[in-house]
Amino acid sequence: MDWSSAERLVCVADIGTVRVFDLWGESYSFSLGQEAKDFGILDCRFWGAGFVALTGNFKLICIEKLSDPRPKLLADPGISYPPASWLAIPPHLAPAKQPTVILSVKSTLLSIDGTAVQDQRLQTGPYTSMTLSPNGKFIALFNSNSAKLFVISADFTKQLAEFSVIAAGVIPSIYPPAPPATSNNNNIPATAATGAVAGAPYNSSFLSSTAVSSPLQIAWCGNDSVVLHWEDIVLVVGPFGDFIKYSVDGVVVLVGATEDVFKIGSTSPGAILYDACDNFARKNPRADENIRGISGDLSLAVDTCLEAALHEYSSVKQKSLLRAASFGKSFIPDYDSTKFTNVCETIRVLNAVRRFEVGRPLTFEQLKVLIGRLTQARQHSLALSICEFLKMNPVRVLVHWACTKIKTANLAGDANVQAVFAEIVDKLTTKAPLITFVPIAQTAYHYGHTALASQLLDHEPVAANQVPMLLSMDLDERALSKAVASGNADLAYAVVMHVKRKCNMAEFFRLVSRSDSSTNSTGSSIANSNIGPSSKRLQRLVEAYARGVGDTQLLKDFYYQDDRRADLAAMVFGEAFDARTYPARVGKLREAARLFAESAGKPPHASAAAVASGSAGSRANPAAAAAAASEGLVAPAALAGPSSASRGSFENKAIDDHVRLLALQASLERDTGHTFCELTVTDTIRKCLVIGHPQRAAKVKTDMKVPDRRFAWIQMAALVETRNWAALDKVGGRPATYLVVFESRMLKTFKPQFVKSSAKYVPVASVVELLHEKGETAQAKLYENQQQQTQQQHDGGAGGSFFSLWAKPAQGADGGAPNAAVAPGSNNASSA
Repeated sequence: MDWSSAERLVCVADIGTVRVFDLWGESYSFSLGQEAKDFGILDCRFWGAGFVALTGNFKLICIEKLSDPRPKLLADPGISYPPASWLAIPPHLAPAKQPTVILSVKSTLLSIDGTAVQDQRLQTGPYTSMTLSPNGKFIALFNSNSAKLFVISADFTKQLAEFSVIAAGVIPSIYPPAPPATSNNNNIPATAATGAVAGAPYNSSFLSSTAVSSPLQIAWCGNDSVVLHWEDIVLVVGPFGDFIKYSVDGVVVLVGATEDVFKIGSTSPGAILYDACDNFARKNPRADENIRGISGDLSLAVDTCLEAALHEYSSVKQKSLLRAASFGKSFIPDYDSTKFTNVCETIRVLNAVRRFEVGRPLTFEQLKVLIGRLTQARQHSLALSICEFLKMNPVRVLVHWACTKIKTANLAGDANVQAVFAEIVDKLTTKAPLITFVPIAQTAYHYGHTALASQLLDHEPVAANQVPMLLSMDLDERALSKAVASGNADLAYAVVMHVKRKCNMAEFFRLVSRSDSSTNSTGSSIANSNIGPSSKRLQRLVEAYARGVGDTQLLKDFYYQDDRRADLAAMVFGEAFDARTYPARVGKLREAARLFAESAGKPPHASAAAVASGSAGSRANPAAAAAAASEGLVAPAALAGPSSASRGSFENKAIDDHVRLLALQASLERDTGHTFCELTVTDTIRKCLVIGHPQRAAKVKTDMKVPDRRFAWIQMAALVETRNWAALDKVGGRPATYLVVFESRMLKTFKPQFVKSSAKYVPVASVVELLHEKGETAQAKLYENQQQQTQQQHDGGAGGSFFSLWAKPAQGADGGAPNAAVAPGSNNASSA
């Protein structure tokens, strides 16, 4: 067993069960898996947040985080006996940033991580003791057989030092070698104290003449010295082979500043300043001499005394060092005393926690973990006072206090719950207004106080933290309401998707429609009969989400449950144009017509197919209408003619017209073999004229009630497209119509014969411009001369000018009224 960095006692049983205790006896347990249970646990190596266990079959199981214990089996080292020694490198110090184990096997080392085993191929083993430096860069190895200490880099690329205990004259008492032993009840051979490989036949000659006993403990002193401890000797080995031998049982580390000040014969600025202060207190004139001697390094001397005071345990020495620093800074003009003040405050805190009432003899480097240690010990008042004194953020202290309050308080009745809630909110909002309440709510929910957790979440200032917690508590309705109220569209979409995956459609739409309900402080909902602004926003979000992801079925279901028949009809109408067959499209159009009629508060038409055939169409061609009914395009009842209900809304009439057009196009495709799908009425008539079916074009004009003027314009455009100039001359019409046809259709398809035909109706300027664009310069010059002659005749009063067609309408072939009129949008529409 061992202590974690969070001051929790970790106990690992030999059956593979782990139990973790805090300072107040609360515990939790977990198992290392079936393999640990079957073969048992031989040994463990711990670090601050996890550990590695060695099983009875010499496999390695790693727990990287005690806060989230997940047993992970490392790579199989492939050994059949226990290692001479081993160590675990924590993830934050390992080169690969994952837990790594170093095993001493025979004369080499094995490096093992989660995926591979690597033999480092060393020849100076076996190593009976090893330890990792605090910075994780070096490994100290001790071979008791050769009585040598080796220091290598953690990546095994180079050996940094080799120190022989025998050569240095340090010869500890030699323990007699012991025969191989067994451990536990698994009959597993254990390593002999001499470092001999376990499982080998016992032979006292295994030890060489230089063999020594393994040290009881090997540790690093800083990052550059190794300390070895035997029963009666402490040996400190430096980086260059220097060593110090002590007959004591402990080591005290002196930092550089303390050594500079108190080292015998020290001439550092800090030591001279300390002596000057002492001389000044004794009224010795040498004080002035000392100050003048370090006048250029006074700032360094003051900083050295302050740093030494921070690392001192004795309050007497602390005072003398601070007095020396204060004495030195008085000789420095414009000295910033902020550092001196901070050091004094820090020393006060360190002395306070070192008292027996608190019992934490921390060093200055360990001060950063002080607040966490105090909160773990539930000394919240002291921790909060220290935070205020040192101007630190007290959030984690307050959160831990609130969680502890919920764990230990009596929350049997509503009155107790409300009292605890009021106390927590009052203290937290007073001390830290922007504190997060999510960890506190999680604790309350974990201990079964859902109502209290819900109330605490109402005070969470960040909706992105509040909403996920509400979802984890199955408070989907409140999560929807909070997400919409936050104004964060991404958060609202995330909640909508979560609720949609979790609930069926009926429950989902119920939550959406009820999201406008107000919620009181206890978390209960108060129904509101009117749809509020939040519900409207949520409904728009749901609609936008469905459109964004292309979920048409969700959108249709949403429109249907919200009684938005017009929007549903628009969706169905759009789906009709995605249908690839005439029956499917007509069916969708009928459904859209019904929904449009329901949205207007009127009954749907007696039959949308009644207008599909049309009264005129069915009377004109009853056989075609019957054929359309047989194909499913129209209902048989539609052949009876339109009903009085056909006078519906604009949408219904438009759909009826389109159904009628679909029926006509189906008949045309069947009779002509050409494709008419996706064509408008104008394009349908034009195509009939182009392919030589003027009678069918006239039928479409009659059934779809196309005006005569528009039909004439379509007819002229079809004649131009087929280059039928003779028929175009017979049709006649106003020049403006020909100008539209000329500019829209023939600028891109230049034909000289069309220019000649169009010159009768189109202004010469347009003809000349076209000829210049096509490179027909000679022809353009000819028409320009003709224009000048015509203009001169017109100015002279001569009749029958070239532009006479603009003054009077063109006559038809029989001398009567024209068959064509001004095209839609023409400037001469008033002359029609």
